[in-house]
Amino acid sequence: MKEVVSVAKLAGAASSGTTGPAQPDPEASGRPPLPAPPQGDPLAGAPKRSAGERSESARSEGAAASGRRPDPEVAEVASRRRFPVDYKLRIVREAAACTQSGQIGALLRREGLYSSQLGKWRQTFAQGARDALSDTHRGRPSTRHPLQDEHDRLLRENRRLRRDLDQARLINDIQKKVSQMLNIPLRSLASGDDD
Repeated sequence: MKEVVSVAKLAGAASSGTTGPAQPDPEASGRPPLPAPPQGDPLAGAPKRSAGERSESARSEGAAASGRRPDPEVAEVASRRRFPVDYKLRIVREAAACTQSGQIGALLRREGLYSSQLGKWRQTFAQGARDALSDTHRGRPSTRHPLQDEHDRLLRENRRLRRDLDQARLINDIQKKVSQMLNIPLRSLASGDDD
């Protein structure tokens, strides 16, 4: 009866997956008992360190104490990848040329692309819009009127012509005053000769 109880305890401990402090009776199993873990030193099973090695806490304290931040391996600002139209067309054509199982997956892995990207490029390619494959300007849509550029150009030209007219009037006034001072008669436009 004693053997039945110890075998039942063994089966229960094995099925629960726990290794408790109770060990099976060595007399019942016929095997020698397992050695007990050392009680004194908690780091007895830890690997030995040489004098030059530091522990993880010493490394983190040293970086914090010196005021330096650790150098991250990841870029601080992620940037969105942009693909030229020719590249997209080449990938869509290469994917269309794939005939065997696994070739498209190999193409995507080689190029570092996702299947969703290829799917979107295929849709736009199927629509027959090469220009649709090019990236459009992201952001707020322009509220500028299409004729605004022409309007601005005409305003600049109008200002330039007004300056030229003012300068021509000034020169004309000076010529009149000089002709009056020197008593040189000027031809008038009203009585002018029509050539």
